[in-house]
Amino acid sequence: MRNQQTLKLFLALILSTGYILSFSHFGASAFNKLVNDQDIMEPGTTLGSLNISGKTKPEIKNLLEEEIVAWKQGTAINLTYKEIENPAKDVDIQFQVEETLANVKSGQKNLVTVVIDQDTLVEAVYDTSISLSSEAVNTEQLANDISASATMLTAGSYRFHLENYLDGVTAEDEVIAKAVIKTGKYSNEIKEIISLIQPVEIQGRTQFSLLNKLKDLQEDKTYSTGALSRIATGIYETILPTNFAIIERSVNTKLPSYANLGMEAKVNAKKNTDLVFSNINEDSYFLEFTQSGKNLNVVLKGKSFLNHYNVKKNAEKRYQPKTIIQFDSQLTSGQMTVTEPGKEGISIKITREISDEKGDLIETEEISEDFYAPIHRIEIHPLSVPVVDSKDEESDDPADDVIDEDSDGVEDESGSDSEDGRTEETDESDNQGETGDSTDSDSPTPNKEVDSERTEDSDDNIWEDPDAPEK
Repeated sequence: MRNQQTLKLFLALILSTGYILSFSHFGASAFNKLVNDQDIMEPGTTLGSLNISGKTKPEIKNLLEEEIVAWKQGTAINLTYKEIENPAKDVDIQFQVEETLANVKSGQKNLVTVVIDQDTLVEAVYDTSISLSSEAVNTEQLANDISASATMLTAGSYRFHLENYLDGVTAEDEVIAKAVIKTGKYSNEIKEIISLIQPVEIQGRTQFSLLNKLKDLQEDKTYSTGALSRIATGIYETILPTNFAIIERSVNTKLPSYANLGMEAKVNAKKNTDLVFSNINEDSYFLEFTQSGKNLNVVLKGKSFLNHYNVKKNAEKRYQPKTIIQFDSQLTSGQMTVTEPGKEGISIKITREISDEKGDLIETEEISEDFYAPIHRIEIHPLSVPVVDSKDEESDDPADDVIDEDSDGVEDESGSDSEDGRTEETDESDNQGETGDSTDSDSPTPNKEVDSERTEDSDDNIWEDPDAPEK
């Protein structure tokens, strides 16, 4: 009997010990399984740019969906081809949330699973340029690159250059535009300058300054305005039929004979008058200079443009010179001397019409409005010339254009004294200084910068008339 009680007690102790051991073992396993089902991430776990350490999968899902919405709102995908940039808003970028959560590994860096719809991507590529429809565009690689920018969930602006996805196609540089400028007496100096600066590479998304280019290459020497302006005029005329942005450009008060109306560009190193423009494209373009006889040839080379850029001359207006009468006591009755024959003024507006590949007008861009004031005729008369009555100024007589310094309506101008003590007439609109104002009330705003119509060449101390015939 006693042995049976001992046996029962022993069995009870064994069962109790086994229960305790089993509970501690299997209870811990069950707890770990419950915790693992909640997927609490270990320290150092990331999903794209998100830190998901210590978070469960339901928490990660909510956070991921919020970040996807924020990414779509704060991200712009742009496809570029040559100078065209197309916002690819309709490309379907699909974020695979469930697949992403299933593949998350605790304690590691993880990426979001993204799929790009190929149909919408192909349509966006062809919307960028109709010429791409005949090109072998690697849209699969393009989709992978777009996906790579989305897998990190970093919002921003992304630009993809389709030239990089053309299989077996290498675009060669073409002649974009050219210009020919007469060099005149500056042939040798221009030859020295162009040999120094070329080849001129205008890198993408950069500005070009002619004076800065020369300073970088040769700081000690200053070149004449006549030579620099001829080179600048050739460059300016060459880049006008492109999408380059004109930043700084000046003209003389008198149209030089080497420049076409609306195409002049003046550069003066002493006054820091420069030609500055910007290449807004991704690709580089090159300026090449050659000389043939008394001509300077300027050529712009690079990737051809998709759009067409046509330079137009508009609203050309001419301004007739007035007549300024001065008196000289040494002249006898009937004598008359013309010291300045006069020249009509002129103004012109330059615009750039931008058309797409189909020839449809996209935009008309205003480039410049150039104004060259008239040079008034100056006549020297004897003192016996009758005084013009001021009342006649309102008549229709052509003599109304005569300015008589003895009349009541004469402007009181400064000038040198003649031998009889009278002040010679000088019309302010004929003053080719920094103002460049015209006496005509309907004259347009003067050019950005105007200088003396005759500029002194410091190298040879010769006064240069910009309008003088080329030698």
